[in-house]
Amino acid sequence: MWQNYTNAFFGLCLLVVSFMGLDIVSLNWATGIIGLFVLVLGFWGGAEATASGSGSQHMHA
Repeated sequence: MWQNYTNAFFGLCLLVVSFMGLDIVSLNWATGIIGLFVLVLGFWGGAEATASGSGSQHMHA
């Protein structure tokens, strides 16, 4: 669950960085690093959901 908040935070960082007026090289590095964090956390969250069995299974009463 906290991964969703982390992904939202990094998304907000991408939004803020895009309006900071950085030069092209700094902007590329900043978005690349933040994108890498989002990618890693996304795969990590997906792997945990798959391992715990909560991926696509539905519980019925």
